[in-house]
Amino acid sequence: MHLATLLQIYEKRYDVQISFEVCHPALYQIEALQLCMKQYQHHSPVCLYYKSQDNSRRCSVSKNRALKVIQDGRSRGRLCRFGVWEYVAPVMHGELLLGALFLGTFSLKGKKVPPLPPGVPLPPPVTSEKRRILHRLSRFIVEYIKLEISHFDTQNQLFGQFHHERFYSDSCHNFIEQHFQENIALADLAGRLGVNPNYLGGLLRRVHGTTFRRLLTDRRLKEAKEWLRARGECKVAEIAYACGFQDSNYFSMIFKKNTGMTPQQYRQAYHY
Repeated sequence: MHLATLLQIYEKRYDVQISFEVCHPALYQIEALQLCMKQYQHHSPVCLYYKSQDNSRRCSVSKNRALKVIQDGRSRGRLCRFGVWEYVAPVMHGELLLGALFLGTFSLKGKKVPPLPPGVPLPPPVTSEKRRILHRLSRFIVEYIKLEISHFDTQNQLFGQFHHERFYSDSCHNFIEQHFQENIALADLAGRLGVNPNYLGGLLRRVHGTTFRRLLTDRRLKEAKEWLRARGECKVAEIAYACGFQDSNYFSMIFKKNTGMTPQQYRQAYHY
């Protein structure tokens, strides 16, 4: 059973939202640990709502703070800046943080969640029994991930130095796929790979014939087209933020430059 299926089963069985943040690109090489896009991100209705308000900016900052805290290897509950509670469990390789499980989304007694619009339900309260379930569940999933890593890394070379272009190219693709809705840059990927941004940028231009920024924009535009076709109730500005663009006017300009149509014209032509 792959991790993606395991997480889906546990989400339904325990009424919990589970996402996995990959912190080391070596994990992208393990087929059994590959997930669908939403499983790499917080995807409860309340999280999706807050992300849509500011292009995931505050959520990304909050998540990065959580990742810094769990580098000590300890699991813990945390309350995000929006009053949403979740359980965070690190996946470690020695002192190296490989990834983090986020299990939520709940409200905490005595802590108010800001008002939500109609259709976005308030997170259920986290009980002492639910905390115990999340602790056991996270321990099992973390052990499963470590077993898959151990099985894949039979020669103990997975976390060494990588120099072949295929690794960097694949890591770029997977990083963009996981984070394109956030405000990311080439330097963020280079930091995770432990290489110089200029070196990585040159390698990507050599392999793909284009820049990291262009690859990122193309992925965002692909997502925006799907939103325009399928979500007629969403405003163009909401779609721009949901797909990672920082400004709706810039999004409209880039969209027209690449398609020959404004977002509204594209929606009218292809909406289903």
